Amino acid sequence: MIRLDVAGLVMVCLLLPAAGQELDLSAALEEAPVAPSGSAVTIARAESGVALSFSKASPERQFIGVMLPADGLSFEPGHLRALVRLEGFAPDRAKLGCVAWSGSEAWYSLSPLPASTTGDDAALASLPLSSPAPAAFNADPAAPLDWAEATRIWVGVVVDGQGDGSLTLAEPVISAEPFVASEPLTLVEPGEPRVWQVGADPQVWHDTETAEGPDGGEAFAVSFRFPMGAHMYLTPAIDVPKSLDGYRALRLVYQAELPEGIDGLLVLLTEGPAQFEAPPPPATGDNWAEVTIDLADFTLGLWSDDDDGILDLSEVDRVIVGVHGTADGESGEGAIRVSRVEFVP
Repeated sequence: MIRLDVAGLVMVCLLLPAAGQELDLSAALEEAPVAPSGSAVTIARAESGVALSFSKASPERQFIGVMLPADGLSFEPGHLRALVRLEGFAPDRAKLGCVAWSGSEAWYSLSPLPASTTGDDAALASLPLSSPAPAAFNADPAAPLDWAEATRIWVGVVVDGQGDGSLTLAEPVISAEPFVASEPLTLVEPGEPRVWQVGADPQVWHDTETAEGPDGGEAFAVSFRFPMGAHMYLTPAIDVPKSLDGYRALRLVYQAELPEGIDGLLVLLTEGPAQFEAPPPPATGDNWAEVTIDLADFTLGLWSDDDDGILDLSEVDRVIVGVHGTADGESGEGAIRVSRVEFVP
């Protein structure tokens, strides 16, 4: 389904898990040791949780957090949530992190921190646990985590860059309920057009630039010319930095002037080489439009191959906003402008 309105990294979970299908790790914080990180970390404990003060000399990414015991889980977890407050580092330099260990092998999940976690009080933050990534040192990098065999769990943040900071962590809970994001994952926004990778048929001329968006901020723009009478394609793409588990739809703010014979945009989500196609948003001429496309409406392109033909939200790696088809009429010229790309819950 598409809802269209013509118009002129960070997640919080609000879930109530089913009774018996969660693991409350709050009590374990009372004796939890600091996870090894390479930084100088001191820990202070309080009734409400723990506070970690750290001095990070290395610019490399490091984990700051605690090690909690686990004796296997009796359920498949959907998400982890905790109260978090981070000082000294902006949210764009840190992510909420969970590392699950089974013997000497590890799997991890990361998620952007809400901006509210750098405020005066701790704020609720969460991350999905349905598809944790294997550590590079695992004996079999393709083997999934068996949560029933989990022996310990690290909870904290991963931090980029140098500096001194503090992390307050309280009420960590692992729940069987699916993760649901409550704030958008924004890839492109007005005034920040980002760098797109533009693919095209060799016969297609194209030129990228910036244009004025609907609110006056800069937007990504690409002009193109299709030769007449032959099927052509243009595929500007932008990377998706994380799993889309917990998101419902893709929202675009765009402008599309398309050649005669082509009625709509080509909007794709890619999963490695596999391409999943949305119902085509219509051309807008010189008007700006906002369109929201349910992720459930993306189907495997007829030209593409996939093992099961089903879009795996945890494996989506790019968004393509482009055009394909056969131009007719007097000119194959067109232009696409994109002001906003975001996934919404």
